[in-house]
Amino acid sequence: MARTTRSITMAGLAFGTVLAASPPAGAADHHVAVNGDNAAATGAAARPWGTIAAALQAAQSGDTLILHAGTYREPVRVLLPNITIQSADNEKAVIEWGFGEADSPDVCVHFDVDASNGTLRGLEIVGGYYCVKMETRWDWGGPDRNGVSNMLIEDCKLSGSGRDCIKITPQCNGVTIRRCEIFNSGQLYPPGTPSDNKNAEGIDVTGGNRVLVQDCYVHDTATTGIYFKGGAADCVVERTRVSRCGAAGILLGFDTSPEFFDTVANPEYYECVRGIVRNCIIEDTNYSGIGFYAARDALAANNTIINTAKIGHSPIYFGITFQDWVEEAGRPACKGVTILNNVVAQLESIAQPVVYVRYSAELGGLSGLDGMPLMSNNLYFTAGAAPRFGDARPGSPLTDADFDAWQMHIYGDAGSLVADPLLDDEGRPMAASPARDSGVTLEEVMDDFDGDARVAPYDIGADEFAATPAPTPTPIPTPTPTPTPTPPPTPIPTPTPTPTPTPTPTPPVARETPARDPAQPESVGAEIESISGGLCPATALATMALGLLGLCCSNARRAR
Repeated sequence: MARTTRSITMAGLAFGTVLAASPPAGAADHHVAVNGDNAAATGAAARPWGTIAAALQAAQSGDTLILHAGTYREPVRVLLPNITIQSADNEKAVIEWGFGEADSPDVCVHFDVDASNGTLRGLEIVGGYYCVKMETRWDWGGPDRNGVSNMLIEDCKLSGSGRDCIKITPQCNGVTIRRCEIFNSGQLYPPGTPSDNKNAEGIDVTGGNRVLVQDCYVHDTATTGIYFKGGAADCVVERTRVSRCGAAGILLGFDTSPEFFDTVANPEYYECVRGIVRNCIIEDTNYSGIGFYAARDALAANNTIINTAKIGHSPIYFGITFQDWVEEAGRPACKGVTILNNVVAQLESIAQPVVYVRYSAELGGLSGLDGMPLMSNNLYFTAGAAPRFGDARPGSPLTDADFDAWQMHIYGDAGSLVADPLLDDEGRPMAASPARDSGVTLEEVMDDFDGDARVAPYDIGADEFAATPAPTPTPIPTPTPTPTPTPPPTPIPTPTPTPTPTPTPTPPVARETPARDPAQPESVGAEIESISGGLCPATALATMALGLLGLCCSNARRAR
């Protein structure tokens, strides 16, 4: 059956061609061109603004800035809600700004706390301390601790940031990032800087809720590709390729200073709550492919993880969090984690185990996992050797164990396989792949990496070999404008008045944001765990009775 292939290059992103929602009543378009003249500009296409800053000063809530082709070398700060900044149809605009010194607050595109419901569309954004930052009131000291919310970044290319490409701060909720290419973070670090001294993710979500990363390509990041931490809840990354990361690929949780947690909603200090990673391809990372740190009720389903954990950790990894060693912090172990239908393929000679649970005796003992994960219908492969598994917790030690011992150890992973997945160069299963029709059907996973509908029984991994292509949505046709009638003697017909939608209320203009950058630790050195700290030798666990496998359920899936 023919499959629809989703491009992972920017050639597949349509600049300025996405259908936008209807603007509020009275909304205006402000054209901007690199050869525009601010002194003579009206914002019309024939008399465009010369800078984005001038257009923003003239704009009102609900307006759209239309940037014509060219490079705009200026920082952009959006203060009003409901502002859209986009490339003109069939043109590509570039916003570029330097990232300054190591402590520079410069941001290429900065959405202030009152700039909710903003949109970036079809743009290339280069540089800045962050390419894009969503601002918060979290640490201002007032009763309102919310951040800018309900934001959309689509069909954009973001690269060359000093630190993170996209920075989402506490209580910046409802952010969607889709069909974007995100790469080359951490450019402020001098060449040769050790990885443990860098902290520059592709997407850093600290304390933001309901963040959706969809159909993106994140690659060549200084540290982790994407993480949700600091109590981030109900965040999803799906149908996304993450490649060549200096640290991990995708993390549900990590290590956050305690002051950035909402302890009313999350008194236990879980780093990530109800996070989901599905239909993703993660490849070529130095540390874990998918990692869980103080994650509660997390789901990793139908992902393909290739050649990860090259330096340390494991392709599927349960890490620990220190939360600044502060006494009142929770530092909980992961709990309620579900891992189904994933391919783990170490096609290169990589020494790490394919699944590992970390433990540290520090701070009275820290475990990467509470209880056992719900695992089923995964496929494991390591080139030239059998896959190995490990659990460093004192109460359930398992060192350098084979797959049978792992199944008995967790009372699970039934329906899982040890076999060469036979993937092509893009990480998709070939016709003879044992991943085909070997997965379980999940309500949480209805499509595959390309957005095509899955066919039961599901394939293991991100791509469904015989998926049904998703129907192409019918575009809404643009009405043909009615020509202006000829003056008398032919009378001019009276046009039917168009109902005016209720305008969106305009919140007050935001005050200046403090220069301090919340939720950004000084370096990742305290966060990246040394593999030597997690994989000390120990005696292998005696083989449990094979009959315990009867407790497993091959069709296990959690109710969500």
